Amino acid sequence: MTLYPRANDEGGRGHDADPATVHLVIQDLNDNHPHIHLPENGYAKIMENLYPEDVESITIKLDDVDGGDHGCPCTMEFDPGTPASWLEKFSLQIGGGRSTYRLIPVASLDREEQKVYSFPS
Repeated sequence: MTLYPRANDEGGRGHDADPATVHLVIQDLNDNHPHIHLPENGYAKIMENLYPEDVESITIKLDDVDGGDHGCPCTMEFDPGTPASWLEKFSLQIGGGRSTYRLIPVASLDREEQKVYSFPS
């Protein structure tokens, strides 16, 4: 943004100052948090009793409307409070794009053992 201030003395009845140009650079603040693009319908399904290598990974994309140094690339990791039993069943790996991750089962899942895994977003 460029401002062109005007100044004069004696309450506006005196001399005008030489014109000046002020360049104002507005910097982006880190005022937005990253967000997760949820899978279609807000959930993903994995069939039970499959070998992990037979299961397609779940793509998780992150975004942030802030720009520059305050925006993405963003990082993702399991919360320290994630149950150990979940960490034995899932892996989170960097995906194929900017701020993209893959949630991958590393063990066979059994519906009778647990029906739903709900990861906070």
